[in-house]
Amino acid sequence: MVTKKSTATKKTTVKKSTKAVAKAPEKKEKKFTFDLTPLAIYLLPQFAVAFAAVFILGDSFSEHANTIGSISLILAAIIMLIVYRKRIAEDAKRLKKSKPGIGFAIGMALLVLLVNFIATTVIGAIFGSVSENQSTLESGFASTLVITLLMTVFSAPVNEEFVFRAMLGKIFKNDIVFYIISALTFAIIHTGFNLFTISVIPYALVGLGFAFIFRKTGDNIVASILAHFINNLAAVAMVIIPLLAGGQ
Repeated sequence: MVTKKSTATKKTTVKKSTKAVAKAPEKKEKKFTFDLTPLAIYLLPQFAVAFAAVFILGDSFSEHANTIGSISLILAAIIMLIVYRKRIAEDAKRLKKSKPGIGFAIGMALLVLLVNFIATTVIGAIFGSVSENQSTLESGFASTLVITLLMTVFSAPVNEEFVFRAMLGKIFKNDIVFYIISALTFAIIHTGFNLFTISVIPYALVGLGFAFIFRKTGDNIVASILAHFINNLAAVAMVIIPLLAGGQ
């Protein structure tokens, strides 16, 4: 039998718990989050591998510098995948179910590829310049095919998207600011930190495209990695097919 006293006690307890919930402070999302973990994962293996290689190879280090650099970038990408495996798995599921999704990412990747091709062709026709990155890619395929292939279609999309999109996207919440910073830093790194070269334009356009894909899919890192992979795979095809044809 429930007494009036017990009923009153229950009502008092419910009221107190309700008030406690009402007074509980709401967690506010931080407007500025400074996390350099992706950048550290990207840079530290390069320094570590280079230091170890200098210690082991000595004076002959310079002869193998490009290969050693490529191996360190591949290692960085592997570490990046391990550290952020949960986010990658969650974003992959989200990309399959959400709209815009995989179709949007692939479609935008092809559009970015087209814009890059047009910009590079126009610049080449006017200035007769070939990008430093393209020249490196060609010489790399001519010497170490497998390592250059892994670096281009695997490590570059993973490393660069986590640094230029995931990290910068978390730091800069404003879309316009994020687009500008992401595009410019992406361009600078691909032109050897030379902002005053015409090659900055196509790289900035590509970086802007990847940033747009990342943001429009809800900061989905898998979407931008997929777009970057498609772009680099096309670049590889345009370099490796003439090399293979010339070798026949």
